[in-house]
Amino acid sequence: LDVLLKVCDAVAYAHSKAILHRDLKPDNIMLGDYGEVYVMDWGLAMYFDERNEYKRFPGLKPQLAGTPSYIAPEMVRGKMTRLGPASDVYLLGGILYEILTGRPPHDGDSVMDVLKKAAEGAVPPPETVSDSPVITPALSRITLKALAPRIEDRYPSVGAFREDIRECLAHSESMAICQRAAELLAG
Repeated sequence: LDVLLKVCDAVAYAHSKAILHRDLKPDNIMLGDYGEVYVMDWGLAMYFDERNEYKRFPGLKPQLAGTPSYIAPEMVRGKMTRLGPASDVYLLGGILYEILTGRPPHDGDSVMDVLKKAAEGAVPPPETVSDSPVITPALSRITLKALAPRIEDRYPSVGAFREDIRECLAHSESMAICQRAAELLAG
């Protein structure tokens, strides 16, 4: 989760420059020898402000781009003028989903099956996919909010997503201290 928070910092910076990554996934995150985190492969990046080519040229045919297992519903549906920070938030939610469950949010028997599920936005709750002890109700709620099918139901910014994760981590540390204290008192 600490690495994901650093990824959020990099993506929030890009968003401050009106740039979307559009292909955030674990394979595009690299770790350095000294704890540095690199967000790689900006080949699909695009502006989401008035410089967005789909806003400037309304007749431009949408290009499907991204990784099907992580792609946001609006990207599959070709709603290029609707892409914004919440689209990358969806992708970050996909990374969190994989951290919790060990698998990406969309899967299927074929690429078309995966894209259909992505377009529908159907993502099973993490706790129904894995019995991992790292899945808490709070992390599941954060994940599902980031992966909401409707843009309006997601975190409006990477910063809001990041803050909920930080708050969750802070509470988990407090809970661990309380549990350890209870064990010491009982023991």
